[in-house]
Amino acid sequence: MIGLVDFGSTFTKLRAVSQDGRFVDSSQHPTVGRDVLAGLTSAQRDIESRHPGKVFTQTLACSSAGGGLRMAVVGLERELTVEAARQAALSAGARVTTVVSAGLKSATDAHELLTQNPDIILLVGGTDGGDEKTLRESAGVLAGIDGHHVPVVIAGNDVVQEEAAKGLRDRGWTVARAPNVMPAIRAFSPEGVREVVRRLFISHVIGGKLIEGERLSQLVQMATPDAVLRGTELLAHMLAQRGAGTGLIVVDVGGATTDVHSALVGHSAPRGYKRPLLPQSVTARSVEADLGVRWNALGIVEAARREGLISTAEAAELADPAAVREQNPNYLSDCRAESDADRRLTMLAITVALRRHVGRERLTLTPDGAVLEREGRDLTKATLLVGTGGALRALNPPDLSTCLSNALGSKPLLLPRQVRTGMDDQYVLAAAGLLATASPLAARALLESAMPLLINSLSTKA
Repeated sequence: MIGLVDFGSTFTKLRAVSQDGRFVDSSQHPTVGRDVLAGLTSAQRDIESRHPGKVFTQTLACSSAGGGLRMAVVGLERELTVEAARQAALSAGARVTTVVSAGLKSATDAHELLTQNPDIILLVGGTDGGDEKTLRESAGVLAGIDGHHVPVVIAGNDVVQEEAAKGLRDRGWTVARAPNVMPAIRAFSPEGVREVVRRLFISHVIGGKLIEGERLSQLVQMATPDAVLRGTELLAHMLAQRGAGTGLIVVDVGGATTDVHSALVGHSAPRGYKRPLLPQSVTARSVEADLGVRWNALGIVEAARREGLISTAEAAELADPAAVREQNPNYLSDCRAESDADRRLTMLAITVALRRHVGRERLTLTPDGAVLEREGRDLTKATLLVGTGGALRALNPPDLSTCLSNALGSKPLLLPRQVRTGMDDQYVLAAAGLLATASPLAARALLESAMPLLINSLSTKA
């Protein structure tokens, strides 16, 4: 059997599959502090005891344990190179904790950035052959800081990259170069950054944060959100090939955050709108750090209140159960009222996260007249909404559609008006994304064997 592991901050989840990718069994155990391998050992014994004669011959893992991957982004224009870098970092599975536009100007700027404790710093700025000052100056400021040598990825103007990298390396910094995330206006290239960040995550972050880092570095292939996004993209391609739609949205609700992943396959920009300077990528991910159904439950209540999704009276009613969950993240609902509270918090987290993930349509007045613009991610052509993550067990089948409807409201958001919905009951999207690095065919077989009703029903309806 092949073991596909997700080392989470709360639970270590193991999915067992055959060599050709068919789903076999699953198990999960609590993640024990920094010693995450203890949970894996227990989960392996569980599955092997239920399948005599079968043993794990290969193990691949992803991880968000130890706080996951924290990144800082430094660039020039907030709407252009900085936004391109932010999106690239998110697609690599990172949580972007700091964003600096106009570059680093002084040691004070650098110290303020480093107080956020990023695991990796991503330096960008300038299209290829364009602005040189931002990347050169930011690298020079960092190089002057002693004793804070976290890994730095340089993915800006290729004319300046070697000079910037040399200055940092000469002062003891670990530096990796990647192709420019925005090599030209209306060009977005996140793949190089994504691969470089994946390697640094394994070698520097996993090994430095957790016990038995050397062994973990051999198991861990990527950050968990990166695996989920890869699984999302794979499923989107499978459905498109079957004529079952060209766009997929996945909502992953967790105890600390709510992530939204989306993939658009074969989607072309609609006519009649002003073209954006930063084009839309095939895949995207957003992380809402204030929307967690345990550690950040009160954040859900406050965000929903600000969005007008709940009244002041309902916010007051939800405050007590939300506070209980924040104070005890391992809390398990033991009655109907508490289960209802879990369901309500989960639905509100999904609704707010969907609103934040997408852009909106607006009419802008220019010297040439009124121009209709679409700013941000456009998911109006998405055809499927999938829920994943343990928190979604609290939901009823129609609830995802209700969340989408509530997210739309009367706002000009770039969300689809109607989609088909499904649930990743076996939590295999992350496992499939992980397996795809070793065998894309086996990863497809895993999705088909673990999500047959969803995939077949969509293909039939297409």
